[in-house]
Amino acid sequence: MREGFDRLGRDISARAAQRMCLQKRQYATKTEARDAAARFQKREKTFIARPYKCSLCSLFHLTTQTPEQTVQMRARKRRA
Repeated sequence: MREGFDRLGRDISARAAQRMCLQKRQYATKTEARDAAARFQKREKTFIARPYKCSLCSLFHLTTQTPEQTVQMRARKRRA
């Protein structure tokens, strides 16, 4: 696919890649992802989705995590 998949087997497992990228809907542009997030917001009133660029496939996915939650999660992973 894209250059990030070169990491598979070295510093990222296939299982992690499945969870991080392959099971998620992919959007070619940030605009497409924003439009999908807006549709998601209309349907799921309690969640706010935002797009992010995937480090594996270089495409965009949606997350319901806030930027602060993302920073906290990465900090926990570094400490572990």
